[in-house]
Amino acid sequence: MPIAVIASAGALTRVGEREIVPQLSDALIDVSGLTGNTFFTPMVAGVLHLLDPSTYTREEPAAPSY
Repeated sequence: MPIAVIASAGALTRVGEREIVPQLSDALIDVSGLTGNTFFTPMVAGVLHLLDPSTYTREEPAAPSY
């Protein structure tokens, strides 16, 4: 069960960068009612992508490209 977190660089503190994926993983396991399940727990993994905001922001919305 993959988890992907995508955030702008600087949006999270260093501690937040370290803790967000484990905390979301724990929350997913908990709401799934699978806390302590030795089969499901190892399948929960995640990644944090920090993006440079200057590479994808625009002052005006881009026109659709159909």
